[in-house]
Amino acid sequence: MNPYHQGSLDSLCGVYAIVNAAKRINRLNDKQSQRLFNDIIRYLDKEGRLVEIILEGSLCNLIQDIINNSTGRKICNFSVLFQGVPTPNLDEYWNLLVDLEKKYCDKKAGKNGAIIIELGGIHEHWSVIDKITPRQIRLYDSESMKTINRSKCTTSKKLKRHDMNILYPAQTIFLVNSSVDFQK
Repeated sequence: MNPYHQGSLDSLCGVYAIVNAAKRINRLNDKQSQRLFNDIIRYLDKEGRLVEIILEGSLCNLIQDIINNSTGRKICNFSVLFQGVPTPNLDEYWNLLVDLEKKYCDKKAGKNGAIIIELGGIHEHWSVIDKITPRQIRLYDSESMKTINRSKCTTSKKLKRHDMNILYPAQTIFLVNSSVDFQK
């Protein structure tokens, strides 16, 4: 019987996804990351949502609210992809993620954007994309998830197999440093 590890019994993956994205975008050190985490927890407590998020997790609108309001200043600029539009097929969604990652998030090219995704199916989890290729997503993840293979993904809630990951395009949050205006 294995012991639980930190985070096994809570639903703070959305908070960790925000902190990990901010760490990548703003190149935060450990002390700055801890301060951001603390600010988010204090904000959620003040708003009366801390117990809810620990026990039930967070929806996209709460993630947006945290990004905008938890520190008294904007952590970054963000856009929620595919919000209010029909769910795209996996090819359309994946190709957009590949393009965004290359243009705004490629660390080797000195880019400092981040993409937060919500997973369903096998995992109910928020994570940050580290790198995406035509076949695989590599994650920058709080639960030590490493990769998701495209062949095991869908954007449809109608699972064909029980070993599939559901990617939710309308819950995908694209973030860049506050000094970058990506909407131009």
